[in-house]
This record gives sequence, structure tokens and C-alpha cells, in this order.
Amino acid sequence: FRIVENQKPDLVCLDIMMPMKSGISLYLRLKNDPRFRDIPVIIISGVIRDADFDIEDYTAGENAPDPEGFLEKPVDVTRLIELVDRLTNNRRENSRIR
Repeated sequence: FRIVENQKPDLVCLDIMMPMKSGISLYLRLKNDPRFRDIPVIIISGVIRDADFDIEDYTAGENAPDPEGFLEKPVDVTRLIELVDRLTNNRRENSRIR
């Protein structure tokens, strides 16, 4: 979270299983903070299949938007690059409109 605060990245990739805290707890913290809620997040998991992922299953009743992307491990690099490109291009286009 401190890195996001200091660098405000264009996109964040999170693993569900991370050291110290879960990726879901960081995801919720980002999406609940007005400074960072517009940063696209891609969640990556080696334990959940894309078709089975539902953010509500992991947020204990908190009202959280779906992540902008979800990828299974092992990550298909081509799909990751396409997703990052699409999300960062959309973000740039939206910032020009405002």
C-alpha cells in the first residue's frame, strides 16, 4: 500500500496469496480509498479458476467492485500483456476526457 501511496501506479497486479496480508485485503483497501479506487487491479491466483472467481466470496460482505482483470496461474503472458495494455490505454483515454 505504501508503494501505491508513493508512486500511484497506472495498474496493480495482486496475487490472492501474498506474504503478510492477502491480496484481497490490499484490493479492498485500494478500492475503498478515494485516492486509489480508479487504479485498475488485476488479481492473479493459482488456486482459483477464472470461471469460479467471484470477489464477493472473498470480501466478507464488503461492497467491493469486481477487479478489472483476473488471471489464473500459470499466467498466459500474451493475455497478461493484452489486459495490461487495454486497462492502461482505457485509463489514459478516460483521463483525457475529464
